[in-house]
Amino acid sequence: MDVINVSIAIGTDTRALRDSVKRAVESGIVVVAAAGNNQGMGAGYPARYPGVISVGSLDAAGHPSSFSAIDHVNYFAPGEDIPAVDRTGARQLVTGTSAAAAMTSNQILKSLLGVAKPDSTLSALIAHQSKEDNQ
Repeated sequence: MDVINVSIAIGTDTRALRDSVKRAVESGIVVVAAAGNNQGMGAGYPARYPGVISVGSLDAAGHPSSFSAIDHVNYFAPGEDIPAVDRTGARQLVTGTSAAAAMTSNQILKSLLGVAKPDSTLSALIAHQSKEDNQ
C-alpha cells in the first residue's frame, strides 16, 4: 500500500490512532487526512499528526470553504459539490474535507503511478513526508 486516505477527523488525540498513523508513516506510506468540518478552527486528528498531509476544503472560487478547518492544514483541495457515487450506484454531490482529502489522495496516487503530476505544493508535501520517513 502506498497511500492511505482517512476521511474522518476527530477532536481527540487517541493513542491507538496515533500509533497506527505513526507506523504507516514510518513504513513509507503517504497518509492523507481530512482536516475537519469545524468552521475555521484547527484540524482534527489524525490530520494533526506528524507526517500526515492534512487537507482542507476549497469552494468553487478557490477560497477555503466556510465549514473547513484552516489551522494546521497543509493543503487545500476542492471540497464542495464533488460528484460521487454512493453504495447503490446512485450519483450524488458530496461536500466536506473528506471529499477534499479523497481528491488529494487520488492526485497523489496518480503521481506515484506516473499518470499525472501533482502541483508544486503537493509535491513538496510528499517530498517532505518522504524525508521525515528516512530520518
